[in-house]
Amino acid sequence: MPKPKRYENLQNSVYSASTSQGVAQTSSATESDPLHFDDTPFRSRQLNQNLCQQQLTSCLQLTPLVQAAAQPKPSKMHSGRESMQHWTVDVIDSQGAIKKFKVKKRDVLNLSDGERIVVDFDDLDSPIGEGQGVLAGFCGILAKDSSIFPIHFKKWSDLPAAYFNRCFDQFIQSRFCFRTTESNARRYVYNSMCKKWGARRLKLYDKVYDQFKSRAEIMDKVPAEIPRDQWISYVEYRFKEKTVEMCKKNAENRKKQTISHIGGSKPNSRRRAEMMAKTGQKPGRGELYLATHRNEDGSYVNEAAKEICEKIELAMNQSTTNESEVSANDAVGKVLGKEHSGRVRCLGLGAVPSKAFKQTRPRYSNLNASSYNNGSCSSQCQEKYNQMLKAQNQNLDNYNVMMNAHAQMMNAFKAYIIMKEGTIPEQLAEIFVSTSPSTRILENDAASGSMDVRSSGDSNAIDNQ
Repeated sequence: MPKPKRYENLQNSVYSASTSQGVAQTSSATESDPLHFDDTPFRSRQLNQNLCQQQLTSCLQLTPLVQAAAQPKPSKMHSGRESMQHWTVDVIDSQGAIKKFKVKKRDVLNLSDGERIVVDFDDLDSPIGEGQGVLAGFCGILAKDSSIFPIHFKKWSDLPAAYFNRCFDQFIQSRFCFRTTESNARRYVYNSMCKKWGARRLKLYDKVYDQFKSRAEIMDKVPAEIPRDQWISYVEYRFKEKTVEMCKKNAENRKKQTISHIGGSKPNSRRRAEMMAKTGQKPGRGELYLATHRNEDGSYVNEAAKEICEKIELAMNQSTTNESEVSANDAVGKVLGKEHSGRVRCLGLGAVPSKAFKQTRPRYSNLNASSYNNGSCSSQCQEKYNQMLKAQNQNLDNYNVMMNAHAQMMNAFKAYIIMKEGTIPEQLAEIFVSTSPSTRILENDAASGSMDVRSSGDSNAIDNQ
């Protein structure tokens, strides 16, 4: 089978991919005829054939041990992947039929019309399986194409949204079948391209940067496949004082990260799915952290990682909850602390606390009075609700007492000013404002002992905000 064509410009590949198969068949038939390529004299060809025949005879006379040693060794495969040379994925056609295909990331452009690679997602809305590997690799190809995503913008979020939407609709959606919602698929592809676009720019700049070269000299070193105007704008951005300071700060922060991992390029979402398929149990964040910071022989990557891993193991052994559930209070959360707003440790690209910890947060705001009257909640929830209601009423009482004391103090102060000045100065007039309507309503509700109980729909809307 001929090697698929590697397109340099993906904008033109869409139109040329449909005719690539016919060209490949013609070239393969031509290559099978040695006379087409062999234009040496007949005597030279005869000598070459005799030499090849002698070498073939000598090879056949090798001992079985030598023959076994001469055979190529099989490539080392990662757990969960069938081959390191290609990806084995499910491809669905326009009729809904699913077949197994062996593809590489650049073969995605050579899929027939209607064929799409299936990408599965787990319970945390992260892609898994070998389809994720093809998708991530193809996202890298697209993100590195400066004709689709120019490099002269300051950051990925500065690119117009139309750039990504057009790329997703034209190249991604027509070649991949996502077994999830479109919003989840777009979110992962967007984050993946963002990461690869930034890494591409850094690699290009680090390749040509020299502290002894001037700005003009670096601008003249335009990388291949990058338009000159984009490169000049990007170099201008890198030489700005604010950018230089930010790079120095990032380099200093990078030195503080002393704990490395052995996870490689495989995302933890795929690793988590493979561990689940192997053991039959869903691994928690603690198991994922141990798996990526401990070597195959059981040793740790370094002493700092050893100290943290031992703390995580101790927390997992002492835990009274199910550590397989992702929670802010699991072993990793207890040892490493609160998560950053933009990521969740050990869950891979795109995971955020608002989504990962959504199922484990206590949602008391969803409780309403009707659910208790109907007896649909347990006695424990009823007791907690009564405690919250009692605490709320107590807070209202304390607030009323404080407001009454404040009103008495202000009246006394007002009488004192009138006694001294005869009238209230304009500078102090705004201080003696009567109680606002909202405060009076709150006092009336507190005095009557009533409490506004929100419905579950209202509480969900407020929580989402």
